[in-house]
Amino acid sequence: MLLPLTTFGCALGGDGGRDAGAAWVEAVVDPAPPRRDLLEMGLMAMVQAGYPGAEVDEARDAVDSEWRTNLQPFAREGTRRRATLVFEPRSEGGFLARARVELQVNQELEDPLNPYAARWEPAGEDPAAARVVLQHLLSLVATGGVPAAAGGRR
Repeated sequence: MLLPLTTFGCALGGDGGRDAGAAWVEAVVDPAPPRRDLLEMGLMAMVQAGYPGAEVDEARDAVDSEWRTNLQPFAREGTRRRATLVFEPRSEGGFLARARVELQVNQELEDPLNPYAARWEPAGEDPAAARVVLQHLLSLVATGGVPAAAGGRR
């Protein structure tokens, strides 16, 4: 059974995400595929959601992306986002899947389209983008790891 997505502000500590107090979107995955398969599905979910360079961190049961950059010609409108998925085993079975997306804004005034001149400052979290990543994961779990457009089971 897949449960609805919810948003929580929670601290995961050293075994979870990058920052304590981050806004996480979470869902219960039960029944769940084996841990390794779930991590691979997390990697596929990052790719489907458009986050580059995602890597699995088996020690943390997590998947982390690189920054997805969207430069704009006007100052303070360019953004970049980085996604994280973390999986926690539940005593009842299955996993608690948590997603977060960090948001930064480019403060460069003179050359905002130059990625080397960009001055990135934290701008909080993007829970809507985190829900998109988590929904991609839940869709992959529901179809056995095969994207639905590729003929995954329903």
